[in-house]
Amino acid sequence: MNIPSLLRHLIIVALACLACAGLAAEDLVTLERTPGGGIEPQAIMDAKGTLHLIYFTGDAAKGDAFYVRRTAGDKEFSQPIRVNSTAGSVCAMGTIRGAYLAIAKGRPHVAWNGGYARLDDAGTAFESQRKLMPEDHGLDGGGSICADESGVVHVFWHAGVKAKDETQRALYVARSIDDGKTFTAPIKVIDKPTGACGCCGMRAGVDAKGRIYATFRSALTLSQRDTLLVMATGPGKPFSMVDLQPSKSDMCQMSTAAFAPAGDGALLAWENNGEVSISRTDPKSMKPSTPIAVPGKKGSSKHPTVAVDTQGRMLVAWLENTAWQKGGELAWQVYDAAGKPVGAVGHADGSPAWGLASAIAKPGGGFTLIY
Repeated sequence: MNIPSLLRHLIIVALACLACAGLAAEDLVTLERTPGGGIEPQAIMDAKGTLHLIYFTGDAAKGDAFYVRRTAGDKEFSQPIRVNSTAGSVCAMGTIRGAYLAIAKGRPHVAWNGGYARLDDAGTAFESQRKLMPEDHGLDGGGSICADESGVVHVFWHAGVKAKDETQRALYVARSIDDGKTFTAPIKVIDKPTGACGCCGMRAGVDAKGRIYATFRSALTLSQRDTLLVMATGPGKPFSMVDLQPSKSDMCQMSTAAFAPAGDGALLAWENNGEVSISRTDPKSMKPSTPIAVPGKKGSSKHPTVAVDTQGRMLVAWLENTAWQKGGELAWQVYDAAGKPVGAVGHADGSPAWGLASAIAKPGGGFTLIY
């Protein structure tokens, strides 16, 4: 590219950023339905601007996960590819047991209630699914997966190996350093007792520096179920632990959590007794900030999703008025880089039963919410 062409390109990019920075709050978020009539979408935008998406279809107790992608500039998704090689082996019940997506070196990796599969080298089909979790691990709630661009993949789950109750459950991880070709045997993430709320989901992620995070609900006692964050400075490094938010509860909340890279740190979201909170980690210390409760419906806000755009704005979305086998409404709030709300809370009807939303940041700024 010669100098005049480069200057024109930089001017166009700058004008686009200025235009996006000046968007009204209601123009910052675009809503999009999950393709194929699916539910529980999980979306990731890679460095090339390709949108990778998985979603669930079929019987909630024994359905399938499908993968599609949409390259930058395209308006339509690719033809769907089934992720699970064993038909009907994915579960969506409870909105916590479905499939989760990670991208490493442009390759999709998917984990779901005990199963794992990655896209093959040709990019046309998923390899045969594998079970990383031993038979005696007693999976209940969902696990999670994260990956970095060096090809390191972490698959997490909480389990109760010969546990008499939830206080004896623990968080486990299996790690691959060869882009998902092979995995280590699973190990406990934290040696000290934490317990794990059996029917609650969790979420893992990797920041721009390759540091690893995982959020889950503990069961320190049968009435103390705090939201915990475990962190490691890199693959193979020991995990430390922080209590994000205490929670007095004598029953499972069937909660989920969310993660998004945020500069050199992370944006975290979780729910606690029907209230969603967010926290941003410090880029140097990894210490989470004081939680901020989003302005959702008290006692009825669940299943958060988060994203951070190129201007540092944060989108938090969640569902309201959901119940067992009952859909609800989608709600969202945009925050500026300093954490101040931008505009009013947005709302949209029609979130299906067992539904989730997935937030992604657009390359030029602003967000897309798929639900």
